[in-house]
Amino acid sequence: MENTNTWSLLAHIFDSLVHVLRLAQVRTFASFSQEAFFLCILP
Repeated sequence: MENTNTWSLLAHIFDSLVHVLRLAQVRTFASFSQEAFFLCILP
């Protein structure tokens, strides 16, 4: 049972990563690096 939970969690994380990568592709490099810059500054 816990094995199934682990796989569903991994699948959810993978879906989130794919979604983020798609958003990054759509955005310009400038806005993406700017956002990453703010994420690094904020604790």
